[in-house]
Amino acid sequence: MTARGKVIGYFPSMVKQREKTRLMKLLDATRAKDDSHRLEMLQLAVEAFDHHHTQKHDDDIKAGAVQIVCSILRSCSPFFIAKSEAVKYCCTVLLSLFRCSQDRARASFC
Repeated sequence: MTARGKVIGYFPSMVKQREKTRLMKLLDATRAKDDSHRLEMLQLAVEAFDHHHTQKHDDDIKAGAVQIVCSILRSCSPFFIAKSEAVKYCCTVLLSLFRCSQDRARASFC
């Protein structure tokens, strides 16, 4: 596992399986060139995760989507007011992700 993987808590093997998927949209936000590009990527992620397919949300959480969103939030933490749009998008993605099954939600907090 790479140092980056340890920091943001995702597993590269799981990510490779999901290229061009919802999870990749989140990873693109972590690799954004600047704040405006990050906002664009987060907006795409919000759109990608805005559905009511419980199994897909379960899979995304299992693959590390929550950890990725939390790492983006941590990068915004000293600048919450200045980066309020990014924080709003991250919270929207988290709300969407937790449309998962109750079992997956419980497991994700353990």
